[in-house]
Amino acid sequence: SISYVLFSWVLHEQSIIASLLERLADLSFQFSGFSLVASPEVLRGRLAGDIAAGLRSADVIARSLERLPLYEKLSTVLVDTSGKSISTITAELAGQIKKP
Repeated sequence: SISYVLFSWVLHEQSIIASLLERLADLSFQFSGFSLVASPEVLRGRLAGDIAAGLRSADVIARSLERLPLYEKLSTVLVDTSGKSISTITAELAGQIKKP
């Protein structure tokens, strides 16, 4: 028995989310959509750290900054992660999920 499933990748278009949900249509579940976002400055800094560590290529910054406004158009709850610790973010998400 699984209580929660988290998709953790870039879902910047409603059509991507709809396609995933369509494939799960035969299952009984409650969907809660969250988009983790950050200010452009914070996003740029996080990605620059990944680039410096060799985890990403330099073109990721422009691509990610271009996608940032798209999250406002989604039917998800936006969670601004700027200046927040991972434990704070997870507590915020857990609180949202437990709401009826």
